[in-house]
Amino acid sequence: MRSTGKVRTPGVAESTRTARRVLSVAVALAFAGCLDWNALYGARCGDGTVNGREECDDGNTTAGDGCSASCRVEPAPGLCGNTRPDPDEACDDGNDENDDACLNGCSFAACGDGFVWRGAEQCDDGDTDNQDGCSRTCLACTHPDGALFRSENGHCYTLHPGAATLAEAVAACDSAGGHLWTTTSAAEARDVNRNLVRSTAPLWLGYRTTPTPAGWLTGESTSFQAWGPGEPSAVSAGCVVQLADALSGATWRSATCAERYAFVCESEPALLFATTHHAYRLRTQPRPFSEARDVCAAAGGHLVTLETEAEHGFVAGRFSIEVWLGASRTPANDFAWLTGAPLSYSAFGNGQPNDANGNEDCLAQTRFDAWNDVDCSQQRRFVCEFE
Repeated sequence: MRSTGKVRTPGVAESTRTARRVLSVAVALAFAGCLDWNALYGARCGDGTVNGREECDDGNTTAGDGCSASCRVEPAPGLCGNTRPDPDEACDDGNDENDDACLNGCSFAACGDGFVWRGAEQCDDGDTDNQDGCSRTCLACTHPDGALFRSENGHCYTLHPGAATLAEAVAACDSAGGHLWTTTSAAEARDVNRNLVRSTAPLWLGYRTTPTPAGWLTGESTSFQAWGPGEPSAVSAGCVVQLADALSGATWRSATCAERYAFVCESEPALLFATTHHAYRLRTQPRPFSEARDVCAAAGGHLVTLETEAEHGFVAGRFSIEVWLGASRTPANDFAWLTGAPLSYSAFGNGQPNDANGNEDCLAQTRFDAWNDVDCSQQRRFVCEFE
């Protein structure tokens, strides 16, 4: 038979039958695991949306996190320790240590949890008994010559009857994790004098009349003062002692800082910033930058780093004195935090940093809360930060 040269075109009915056969085979292959059902619908495992035959889709193709690389539900391991705070975790620092701000179970460290947060807490015995040497505020409140825990402010006071100069007293209190006594209310003065000091002999206070402005070494409010008649009689003397009297109570008088008197050390709980759960402790013994840096590191922390406006406001609102900041000049002639965090937030004062005399390679915060570049060899008080 001769060919007519015509090509046979399938009819509509036959085309429909063919499409149905192809779809039937595809369905069979998909259910048999031989065809990617999601691909058939333009979806893929890891796109964050459960499609087709996916049992789950957590937005990645990582196995071992509860949803497999093929989007099948799998047993989820304990997520604490993956450095990422997951649901029901307060924190996750990726380690199993219980002496930092984030405990092994991914909860925040807190006074009373039975674990000592290094640097932020002096002790933690897990109870609220203030008479067992560890107070409810996690202060090691004990001393051979006498100690007093004051419930009203949660502070601890220790008596040091040996005579010392002001500088020696400041250093002794600093080494014990506290500061020279700052009596900021009549009630505090009464409690400490009646229950701990019990003496009319002169006693150092952590108050300076020079250099100006006068105030407490801690930068606390000076609204309470108890000067005796005619006092301060010698502002230029620089220092202040308390004279306790059974009838008139305690009064203050001027003293030269080289005189030698007994003293009381005061310690208080670390300041806690709820936003980051970082803790801060003031050190009132002035030191050069390098020494301050090393003291904080030895305690388990670092010189304070003010990484946000909120953190800056929080810390400056409590420590309104000149203190070192944990930043120094880099070879690129800018500043960087010692922790490696970027210095993306700053609060430099007018005309700062100016690198006066070409040797201002460290940062400090002034009592006006502004930042300034200064000579690293200068001595300043400082704040240690613990996280």
